[in-house]
Amino acid sequence: MPRPYSREFEVSAVKLVSEQGYSIGDLDGAEAMHRKALEIDHRLGHLEGMAAAYGNLGNVLRSRSDPTGARGMWTKSRDLYAKLGNKQMVDRVQGWIDKLPP
Repeated sequence: MPRPYSREFEVSAVKLVSEQGYSIGDLDGAEAMHRKALEIDHRLGHLEGMAAAYGNLGNVLRSRSDPTGARGMWTKSRDLYAKLGNKQMVDRVQGWIDKLPP
């Protein structure tokens, strides 16, 4: 008997594909999948997933030498982690922001 559709499963699959794309240098594919994961997490109201997706999008933009775009994504990530009370991730993402050129 087939399993019922699960958005959580879809999010997991999208995140896996996006990480694979990033690891092999397919930044366009990675960005598209991270944006899809963000869209799904937003629909589901998963703030932690949204924070992770924004962080990953920032990584893609940094890899593309777009510090302004990376800063914007990482700021959204940091703010969501702060809202969730995850100080460890707030500090980690702030460290990424602090290393960007002014």
